[in-house]
Amino acid sequence: MLVLVKLFICHNIWMRYFFGFFVFKECNALEEIYLSHNGIAKTEGLSKLVNLRVLDVSSNKLTSVDDIQNLTRLEDLWLNDNRIESLEDIAEGVSGSREKLTTIYLENNPCAQSPNYNATLKQIFPNIQQIDSEVFA
Repeated sequence: MLVLVKLFICHNIWMRYFFGFFVFKECNALEEIYLSHNGIAKTEGLSKLVNLRVLDVSSNKLTSVDDIQNLTRLEDLWLNDNRIESLEDIAEGVSGSREKLTTIYLENNPCAQSPNYNATLKQIFPNIQQIDSEVFA
């Protein structure tokens, strides 16, 4: 039996129409998924990917982060170049991996202009080692 651990579906415009219907539930061994540049407006169908460590949904049309609260193994989260307004929404949306997350990219989102941006993210994610291109470790 073939076990899928990494999945790259970048630059596929059709994803904007089918993302909600994409069957991820059969991919429970998946550890890394790359979905950048697909015009995705909402994260759906990801909650079953409990082994996910890397999630790249950069350069899409996201305004919030949904359906990933229970991804407790998430270490790297790429949300840059979207339309996310609030750091509080990020904190809530990624609550399950708050302790595990070490890297987050949020640059080129409205929330990245928030006062005390880095300090707020460090408070939300106590083990963060990298925010955007800035490494702290």
